[in-house]
Amino acid sequence: MSTSKGHKRSHSVATAPTDFGEVVDASEQKDANKRVLIEGIDGSSVAVAATTGKTNADDNDDDDDDANADDGAGAGAGAGAAGGKSGKQLRQERRNQRRLTAKAVQADDVVVSTINPLTGTPVKPITYNPLLLLSSPSALMDPQSTYTAVHGANAKPELELRLEQFFKQSGSSHLRLKDLQDLILWVVGDGINLRWVIVKNKPLIPRVVTVLLHNINPQMYAYYSDCFPFLSSKFQTAIPTRCPGSKVRIYSPVHNFLNIPLLKSKKKDDSNKASSAATNMESVYPKSHYFLTTEQMRNHGYPMPIDVRTPEEAGQFSEYKTLGKRDPNQTASAELPVFSLDCEMVKSEQGFELARLAIVSEKLEVLYDELIKPARPIVDYCTRYSGITPDMLENVTSTLKDAQDAVLRLIPSNAILVGHSLENDLNVLKIIHHQIVDTALAYSHTRGSNFKPSLRWLTETYLKRIIQADEGGHNPAEDASACMELLRLKLKNGPSFGINEEETESMALRLTRSGKKSTIIDIPTIARQHSIGDTNIVPCPSDDEILAAAIKAVDGPSSFVWSHFHGLEDFFSEAANQTDLDEQRLKAILTSYDQRAKLIYEACPANTLVVYFTGHGPIDELKRLQRQKDAAGAQWTATQEHELEEEVMKARDSLTFMGIKQ
Repeated sequence: MSTSKGHKRSHSVATAPTDFGEVVDASEQKDANKRVLIEGIDGSSVAVAATTGKTNADDNDDDDDDANADDGAGAGAGAGAAGGKSGKQLRQERRNQRRLTAKAVQADDVVVSTINPLTGTPVKPITYNPLLLLSSPSALMDPQSTYTAVHGANAKPELELRLEQFFKQSGSSHLRLKDLQDLILWVVGDGINLRWVIVKNKPLIPRVVTVLLHNINPQMYAYYSDCFPFLSSKFQTAIPTRCPGSKVRIYSPVHNFLNIPLLKSKKKDDSNKASSAATNMESVYPKSHYFLTTEQMRNHGYPMPIDVRTPEEAGQFSEYKTLGKRDPNQTASAELPVFSLDCEMVKSEQGFELARLAIVSEKLEVLYDELIKPARPIVDYCTRYSGITPDMLENVTSTLKDAQDAVLRLIPSNAILVGHSLENDLNVLKIIHHQIVDTALAYSHTRGSNFKPSLRWLTETYLKRIIQADEGGHNPAEDASACMELLRLKLKNGPSFGINEEETESMALRLTRSGKKSTIIDIPTIARQHSIGDTNIVPCPSDDEILAAAIKAVDGPSSFVWSHFHGLEDFFSEAANQTDLDEQRLKAILTSYDQRAKLIYEACPANTLVVYFTGHGPIDELKRLQRQKDAAGAQWTATQEHELEEEVMKARDSLTFMGIKQ
């Protein structure tokens, strides 16, 4: 196989079969150069010359075999027990022989020009071989060993990827995170057989180890291929995967991977048991389960705590006061106090200013409700919403500092703060806190997660009363009390309460019902959200500690082990507003990802299924466009919206690598 200068290896990226044009006879293969599209390298389509990797006979036989493809090892075992070869087995032998013959005559590489992810300029080409795009070692094995596995001393679990057929039937060119979830549940849980992969000797797989190598996109993987010697040599296929999202937003790969849709039977059972189980939900899902993660806080514009702050954020929040610092040793407890606050604001030439603050206790006692005099001249009192008039503030002497002092005096440093879109309140207060419950995110909008529900709608829907009905504007004490009551309902009824688009549950809890243990290794804000069921949570503040914990856990009692590396997230956050990125540091982080992946793989016992996926690509440009859209309002153009949608689709593209440790 030919390779480009500067790249020591070629690596396949699986694509949909329709990417390879029309099907031609194998005997004409060398002369049948077709124009094809390789997608997912840089978010665009790149035209290249290639030869197809399938014969007409293959195409017809694949359709015949699809009817029996999902029979799996059980059906094959029955055929083997009967003695002799069935018609299906003979067809499989012929198909495999044709693949071997086709492989002998097909040798043309595909050369794809890539783009430097830092500068956007064309660079040296990357070479791929279309023969390898949709193949796996087990695809060329004798059909008896593929479909008639009998467990014995020499039996080994194996994966056979059926991506070509799956992509053709589904009309897609990538896997979803749900497909990876389904694989885990099929292997170690109560899931069902899958169309895109055959798991041979599945009972011999003791555990699934999943590693999130966050923020690597296909373009970065191709351009910096020399940084990935382990991944590119160990795994023959880099599977295109798409992070969940909408046209204009990306959803958290962590949340969407570790939480799965409830089974219909489970939804019905939960509904029948809701009243009796409600009193136990807080013991299953502690208050810490509802804390915003660092990723959520940053994505929704919260002032960032100092221990997770980027250099840019350090300057941005330099005038803010900190209510409480993170304690990595703090144990999630029902004893943590809860306070709710709400602010009313007016506008100065510099933006919104604090004009009224209310603080409410867990017992719904109003601890503080005061008007605040803004330091800058007011240009808009926003009376319709704030209820603030010029007369109300005329003789007020309390300042922003007085309001900050009240917050620091009344609310303990280890308290939980609850509010509705609380980032607005904390930014106008210039207060930073790390234990946040946001009712705008804890509850969902009926139109989906691309929208936030209003506090008025939530209160009317779940508390059965009307707030914000006064023409004179909002009452911050009333709003703060409503948020506290909504949190009470959530604690009583569990995470799925108030989630309209699709009720979910933790994967760890689902596996617990199957009698399987889980280990979640991540930063504290993520790990503690999954302290439920038979789950061992390991909060780690750094990637080095996450690696050490993962190496220990993969040889432990858990059937599902999760770990998540954050180095690239931190790098791109710090580099968001820098003119020149530190490419050497970027390459060092990518190399460390590959090394960590290798060390975890080597620590896994034999027969472990290891899954690496990359979440989504860098999203700093996407966040910049979203901020522009929020600021532009009605001035946002269709061209700008198209640019935003293209950036979202580019960022959602990712890769998955999987295999069984031998």
